[in-house]
Amino acid sequence: MDSTPASNARTASSTPSKAGMSTLTEIRPQIEAGKLRVLAISGKESPKGMDAPTLTQLGYGEASTESIGGVMAPPGLGDDEQQAVVRMVDRMRRTSCWKQTLEQNDWKAVWLPGDTFGAVIDRQQKQVTQVLKEVGLTS
Repeated sequence: MDSTPASNARTASSTPSKAGMSTLTEIRPQIEAGKLRVLAISGKESPKGMDAPTLTQLGYGEASTESIGGVMAPPGLGDDEQQAVVRMVDRMRRTSCWKQTLEQNDWKAVWLPGDTFGAVIDRQQKQVTQVLKEVGLTS
């Protein structure tokens, strides 16, 4: 999935795109300013304040993806170092600042440390590829 906001997406010939995909967090200001129009939502339901159908409602079956974020580290990180990073992120996610950020961005708090998160990323990559095929954006 391209993480570039739709208004900045360009084709190889530098012609502005007529459509694009992005996360709501990245393009919400452009939507609120009337510069972009949401055509469809790839999640299970439309976020608060978004008057747009889901891909499922438009007849694309169970086409649903959600944006996933996480903390990554380079390969070769030792077990002790990995556990230190997990503990640090665990402390951060309990702060009021993080809870406010979740609310502000309409994000869900999901805690999946270590290999569990890796399995989710693998599954998400397969799911996104399938959805893009279903809606005709890739072969």
